[in-house]
Amino acid sequence: MIPNAGIRPCRNENPAYIRPYTAKIRYRLQCRITASSTTGKYGQFTANAKSSPTIGISFLRLYKRKTMENLYRLPFTIVQCPNLKLKKPSWIRKPSNTVVLFGLLVSYFLVTAGVIYDIIVEPPSVGSTTDEYGHHKPVAFMAWRINGQYIMEGLAASFMFTLGGLGFILLDQTNKPNMPRLNRVLMIICSFIFILVAYCATKIFIRIKMPSYLT
Repeated sequence: MIPNAGIRPCRNENPAYIRPYTAKIRYRLQCRITASSTTGKYGQFTANAKSSPTIGISFLRLYKRKTMENLYRLPFTIVQCPNLKLKKPSWIRKPSNTVVLFGLLVSYFLVTAGVIYDIIVEPPSVGSTTDEYGHHKPVAFMAWRINGQYIMEGLAASFMFTLGGLGFILLDQTNKPNMPRLNRVLMIICSFIFILVAYCATKIFIRIKMPSYLT
């Protein structure tokens, strides 16, 4: 005789029946803990979107996200994106660090030289002034006009700005660990010379352009 024949096994003894109930209990406990942290009373969740600003903000963000997704999806219901297979040309390669540095220095030189101003206003390369004897002599700086310049004036000032920037770049390169000591000392000396020359030259330029500046 087979023991327990004809007796239906209990559902609670089967793990397949226990797992859903444990998941539900865990979910309810998590909801109660969340409610207690929001309202301050365990087991009672009375906050809504009006009383809780956090829930209102999250609901508003979700609504905005859904709205924007629907707006973005609307044009693609009419227009279908083409299935293109584009290949990168073989002649396009990643530029080296030296090329990138050279391009940045050239662009910095042209921008600080006032190339856009020179193209729009078209000033002369140098100016001229008359001394007390009636003689004309050339001048490279447009004095007493901070918003105007000659072409040579912009190029000279831009060269000094670029020279000072090169000094700081060389000073930064001296931090490499595997650099010989002689090269490190030479780069430090050159960087300080570049920075000092650029500072003194720009100070002289601004005093020529605005004699009463910082006096």
